[in-house]
Amino acid sequence: MRLWHRIFPDKRKVDLDEELQSHLRMAIADRIERGQSPEIARRAALKEMGNLPLIQDVTRQLWGWLWLEQIILDLLHALRQLRKTPGFTFITVITLTLAIGANTAIFSLTYAMLLQSLPVAQPDRLVQIEVNGRETVDAGEWKPTVTLSGGFFDAISEQQKVFSGMCAWSSRPLNLTTSDGTRPVDTAQLTGDCFRTLGIRPALGRLFTAEEDRPGGGPGGYPVVLSYAYWTAHMNADPSVLGKSLNFEGKPGVIVGVADPSFHGMEPGGAPSFYVPSEIGDHEERHQFGSFNRLIFGRLKDGVSPQHAAAQLDPAYNAWIDAHHPEWRTAANAFNSQYRQQQVIVEPARTGYTYLRKETRKPLLILQLLVALCLLIACAYLAMMFSARALSRRHELALRAALGASRVRIVRQLLSEGLIVAITGAAMGTLFAWGAGRVILSFLTAGGQQLNFDLSPNTWVLLFTIAVCAVTVFLFGLGPALRASRVDPSTDMRNATKAGRQSIGGFTSRRQLGAWIIPVQIAFSLVLVVTAVLLSGSLVRLLSQDRGFRTRATVFIVADFSRRAEKKTDLAPLLNGILDRLNNAPGIQSASLAETHPLAGAMYIYPLSSKLPSGELRRDDRLPALTVAPRYLETVGTPLISGREFNASDRKGSPRVCMLNRSAAQYFFPNGKALGGFLDASSEGRQQIQVVGITQDIKFLNLGEAAKHIVYLPYQQDTLFNYYIEFVMNASDTAMAAASLRNVFKDLAPDVSIADPITMQQMVDSSASLQRLLATLSNFFALLALLLTAIGVYGLLNYAVTSRKPEIGVRVALGATRGNILSLIFTHAARLVLPGLVLGVFGAAAMTRLLKSLLYETRPLDPGAFAISIAAFLVIVALACALPARRAASIDPMEALRSE
Repeated sequence: MRLWHRIFPDKRKVDLDEELQSHLRMAIADRIERGQSPEIARRAALKEMGNLPLIQDVTRQLWGWLWLEQIILDLLHALRQLRKTPGFTFITVITLTLAIGANTAIFSLTYAMLLQSLPVAQPDRLVQIEVNGRETVDAGEWKPTVTLSGGFFDAISEQQKVFSGMCAWSSRPLNLTTSDGTRPVDTAQLTGDCFRTLGIRPALGRLFTAEEDRPGGGPGGYPVVLSYAYWTAHMNADPSVLGKSLNFEGKPGVIVGVADPSFHGMEPGGAPSFYVPSEIGDHEERHQFGSFNRLIFGRLKDGVSPQHAAAQLDPAYNAWIDAHHPEWRTAANAFNSQYRQQQVIVEPARTGYTYLRKETRKPLLILQLLVALCLLIACAYLAMMFSARALSRRHELALRAALGASRVRIVRQLLSEGLIVAITGAAMGTLFAWGAGRVILSFLTAGGQQLNFDLSPNTWVLLFTIAVCAVTVFLFGLGPALRASRVDPSTDMRNATKAGRQSIGGFTSRRQLGAWIIPVQIAFSLVLVVTAVLLSGSLVRLLSQDRGFRTRATVFIVADFSRRAEKKTDLAPLLNGILDRLNNAPGIQSASLAETHPLAGAMYIYPLSSKLPSGELRRDDRLPALTVAPRYLETVGTPLISGREFNASDRKGSPRVCMLNRSAAQYFFPNGKALGGFLDASSEGRQQIQVVGITQDIKFLNLGEAAKHIVYLPYQQDTLFNYYIEFVMNASDTAMAAASLRNVFKDLAPDVSIADPITMQQMVDSSASLQRLLATLSNFFALLALLLTAIGVYGLLNYAVTSRKPEIGVRVALGATRGNILSLIFTHAARLVLPGLVLGVFGAAAMTRLLKSLLYETRPLDPGAFAISIAAFLVIVALACALPARRAASIDPMEALRSE
């Protein structure tokens, strides 16, 4: 009460008390004047006035807000009770911190990647234009094409009548030339009307317009807008940067503004440093029909639905294809069949677009389900803890009831303790989630990939945490509170222990709490353990497989030769000179080049076919091709099964050659005579290409794929698909390899920009990042579930032994052996555990159906995984039963009967 008065002083209470005391003094004085002694006068006056505290309570109740005072007083009393049991408080708070924190961390990441709206005006009116094929190819449906041609954007942006504005967006590195040299920087290339369409405002200066998105830009060059993060991190938020000149791709630019700090682009997770007009890149590329590299967004006019917009754009798109490339409609090969029948689809773009969304949606939803199960297990454990705590206070609760406390007041008092624990756990869990979210994000960024997600608590995350907090209080607090509030003052005050025995833990009680909480807890825990075992086994198989290349000491560095290509320069002499220098550089065992590398996610297509002696035609129009230099296989560590690698004689004018991997060789030449055989390059007038080597299969797009057919082509015989060329080096020191390459380029090609090095180990880590994340977190949740289950079983059996100590003493006095007592304890434990294991097996079998697509060479219903999980539970339960069983078997019957 004193603390309450200090925090919430109320003058009316003081006045009321003084008024009642004044009436009491006057009544006493009046009786003393009539001849009564002071003691008799005081007793008579108090009897006449009645219960003064009750009068004060009734009066304050008439004032209103008494319920708030009572709630606060209950919370203060709950704080004092929790302070008396620091061990109990610490365990319950830590348990909830981990459970609520894990739920909040996963939800924060799920919200940031899947649910968060873009910081633009009216995001619900924003849509994305995609194209979807209508027929199947290779027994699979064509998936929506999300990146479209800039030419298509130009064709429809002026004709359409369903959008109030349109935006074409492309994120890729551009070469920025400064006094320190040329380097690639992350940029977003967007059409001039983008900022107006999105409703973005500048933090400084202005944003560029549609009139400036044209060849040459505006006065002084192309307008450039800085991201707020780049402006503050690299330019110290200096407002004088406006008007500063830049050089992108050899074209003049001028800084005109800084973007809003909340805007990070249309691709969640991305973080472009510069926003530039689309014309600052290659003008021909922007308007080229086949350059499908732009995301197209539009803002729907009022009253226009996405379906209406798609219906208007669909005929225009198909007419546009017919006008530009009618041969694509009639081409015979399967590669072009996707263009024969297509339709425009318009999808909501409130959350923007990111390729990660498709990859992470299912894993994140599975993780959210796993942490929800972990929360339920924690609530089951806490329900037992609070029930045991309430039963230990049975005498106190009976005394409160005898003094007039209603059942509602007792329930509210007990719930107050649960509420304080839950609020504390939620607050600490929010801090835990803030750090855990970054750890989780680090799994997704393995391999050097940069993701810019804001995982700090926001309104929706805090609301989620509050909702979880409320649910936990309901789950673990309400049941024990209602159960403990059913007290009989006359019985419980005489023998609180005896009354408590029939409520929890007894061997024969039909209403014991553990009869349903422990089996449910075990069932949920078994689901988590089976999931963890399956995901861990899948990860081990994924990482221990033969990938077909060397993981360590392999370094890739991308160089951008596009500006050289614009000048129609023959790159072969320059590339040969660079490779000669690298192969002789210290610390580099071998060096080569390619257009892409394994696990990069990029694939170039080279249609090839072969004719078998039987006359059968074997054809692959979507054959992945790797254009490489000599010593490539040696550098990346891919074994050569037979034949030879490319050499310096494989150049233009010499007979065309290629290498096939084992799978491609078996497909094109099932008779086993691939080496020396010939393939037809159907796209080049049936030119013959001889197979000179057979290589080991490799994991090309990702670690979990089946072996693909792959053809290797010598770069001096085949035109490079693009001019972003990767130099690959076998070097144990990544920094030394990068320095050697930069020195060579400084001498031979100072105008070519070079990206940061990437190791093959980083690519492997990146490819397995989702599987590693799922396995790591599921193991953490499974261990937490096992720990809580073990503590729950131990606590229940320990209480059972304590409460039934006299009964065990009687059994021993009547001749029960040590083995009989141990059997009694373990039989009681088996009655709790076995139903939970049965329920858990069915639950785990249902859960594994969600995991099927995430497992590598692991059956969802793997008997070994279920056997290991059940064995782990039996061991944990046996350990949890050991100490209570030992205590029960050591009970002295005379001491037990004497205590009774």
